[in-house]
Amino acid sequence: MEDGTVQHNRTEVNKLLLGVLNETQSCDKDPQYTQKFPSPTLPKLGATKVEDIIKRLSYEKGLAFDSISDLIFNKENRKKASKVFRNLWTVKWEKVIDNDINFRTKLIPLNKWHPNIPTLEKFHPICVSSPIIKLMEVRLMPKL
Repeated sequence: MEDGTVQHNRTEVNKLLLGVLNETQSCDKDPQYTQKFPSPTLPKLGATKVEDIIKRLSYEKGLAFDSISDLIFNKENRKKASKVFRNLWTVKWEKVIDNDINFRTKLIPLNKWHPNIPTLEKFHPICVSSPIIKLMEVRLMPKL
């Protein structure tokens, strides 16, 4: 905290971190999504185009909640993964997925000042998302 005390309650820590992220990553002009909305669908891509998208993704990162390893994107797996995922954008996810485990992201506060405890201003978050979500984001980014 600002006064040098340390908050140990996990719920309170999460609220504080989300508050800081909201302050630093929001603009009054940006839309605020407070409820679910349908997932977009895009045309099917050829395996070569999907492989080009996969090449832009990094791998050997942390595991997300779905426990799918991002090693599916390494050089040895790209061709096979591009064939598997080429239909990824043509489905309505709400009809396929019963729970939202694939859409959850781990927010990890990275402490670059170890062993010191950083203040909220020095907090450096990283987000660990499912490799499937990362793949969807790279395809959707130009449309956004």
